[in-house]
Amino acid sequence: MLPQVQWTEFIPEDLKVSVRESGNVLDGNVSPFELEVISKLVTVVAPETIFEIGTFDGRTTLNLAAQSGHNTRVYTLDLPAESVDHTKLTLEYHDRKYVQKPQSGIRFHGTDVEEKIVQFYGDSASFDYGPFVGKVDFIFIDGSHSYEYVLSDSLWAMKMIRKAGIIVWHDYVSAGHCCWPGLVKALDELQGGNPAFRQMKHIADTALVVLVSG
Repeated sequence: MLPQVQWTEFIPEDLKVSVRESGNVLDGNVSPFELEVISKLVTVVAPETIFEIGTFDGRTTLNLAAQSGHNTRVYTLDLPAESVDHTKLTLEYHDRKYVQKPQSGIRFHGTDVEEKIVQFYGDSASFDYGPFVGKVDFIFIDGSHSYEYVLSDSLWAMKMIRKAGIIVWHDYVSAGHCCWPGLVKALDELQGGNPAFRQMKHIADTALVVLVSG
């Protein structure tokens, strides 16, 4: 298991943020506290470029945009519903319900920060990340939870992240009805076997994992 730390290891304890859509939680969203932690991390990093893998309904995307600077660009990638049976790697079975939705990113559509967001549709295992290699300051990974996809998304994230940038993963849960064993296995293996991921930390009382790029 990953080493566990308090959120204050990364964030000043007195930092305040105004979180949007905090209480409007659906299955597939981060928790209100997790959304607050993510929002504070964005404020601390002050990123120019953000990349999100897994848009879902856009609640986290909305806050990535709202908590960042006026000139920040937020790129978000989601698998379209029609591609659920044609992925490059194996999806976790329970991921299907998060892909098969009427509209991706609906929470940020029509908001004051929508113009900061660039929405991509595609398979994260075959997406062309070339233009983003070495150019992203903040990455949030909440896509497919299968072992194969978590490894693929994580390795691409490491190629994209700039030095002193932050990568955040969601759904690091090892037990209970909402556990994702493939994700946990992938992140534990990366932390234990790949020096680039050695400093991954699990934030206590959340399903978030954070890595500050060296």
